Amino acid sequence: MKGLIIQTRMTANKIFVLLARAQVKEASCFHTPTQDLSHLWHCRYDHLSYKELRTFQYKKMVQGLPQLLTPFTMCISCVVNKQHKYLIPKKSQWRASHKLHLIHAGIYGSITPISNCKKWYSLCFIDDYSKKV
Repeated sequence: MKGLIIQTRMTANKIFVLLARAQVKEASCFHTPTQDLSHLWHCRYDHLSYKELRTFQYKKMVQGLPQLLTPFTMCISCVVNKQHKYLIPKKSQWRASHKLHLIHAGIYGSITPISNCKKWYSLCFIDDYSKKV
């Protein structure tokens, strides 16, 4: 591919704005972007386990089901949906009882304008007891 692909102008604050629309191919029940036949049938049967798919094969429960091998890839959808999600508590279970007993630290940046020492990031410490920074 040769020639100009995309062109844009620089704004007054030296930013190049590019408006683009991403085209994402998402997997669906009967159409998956895969070459792995085992994964394809796993998706077609609503993410049924590979053990159950082999049972379908062994007992000849499905007509037209090809010979499936051990899958080459993990199913990302199954991994994500099986992860446990813990709620973040609204209130802390434990508080500091005296100064400097518990310190929270955070780094943030890149900051504009940069500091006099030519640094782009800042480090912040907060005492849990006094709430002083």
